[in-house]
Amino acid sequence: MRNYVFVSIFCALQASVAYTQTPAPGGAPTERVFDNPVPAEKVVYFNPAGERVEAYWGAIPRAERGALLNSAEAFVQILQVDGGGNVSILPVTASVRRGNYRMLFRWQQYRSDSCRPNNPAAGQVRTGVALEIQADIQTSRDGVNIASFLGLSAGVDRERVSGQLRIRQIGLGNSSPTLGTYLTNFAMTREGLTKALEAIAVTKAVLENPNTVLTPHYLSVYEQSPGSCDPVLPTDVQTQMRTTTASQ
Repeated sequence: MRNYVFVSIFCALQASVAYTQTPAPGGAPTERVFDNPVPAEKVVYFNPAGERVEAYWGAIPRAERGALLNSAEAFVQILQVDGGGNVSILPVTASVRRGNYRMLFRWQQYRSDSCRPNNPAAGQVRTGVALEIQADIQTSRDGVNIASFLGLSAGVDRERVSGQLRIRQIGLGNSSPTLGTYLTNFAMTREGLTKALEAIAVTKAVLENPNTVLTPHYLSVYEQSPGSCDPVLPTDVQTQMRTTTASQ
């Protein structure tokens, strides 16, 4: 029965979205995903009259805010962690070798804007809200699939995967007591992975609720060259770099 519940939740989520590791605009090689996203006080958008507007998020009527976060995805990134704690991005592949890894999953709703309107090729900044699940993973065998929750569950069942899960919300407020019960750490077990999937399902309901108070945060940047978007980012955002140049 427990296996049935786990697979049912997973399949329901898979039916509605595909995991993506979004490429940088123009094939740029640099991607930064911010470790501790900070609120984006202002948002730049075009109003119905086609006018460019820069406004404080708090000044925008609540009924209009959801439409400004006009993109959504399940973002997943796989990082390899070396003995010194340094990380490098890996392709989202079917399997990995024995070692230490981190899977970063975000169910996110966001907007993507050119960081330099006079030079769109410089890169894009993503601001929005998300549920983040960070899985710190140790694999004891080669050939383990860590690119999905179902793959992790299979590795746990075969005693090839161990580790910890951390679940947190980014900019979703405190409007859902149910979601709040999931925002903690779990061991990398079948039960912990089920909790992670349940948290994603609850987050979808939270985002569909028009009464949810959303606070956009800087989530990531995609740059033509490292640092090309820094001039428009707050200092405490610039200094954050969860990832470095992707491994070849």
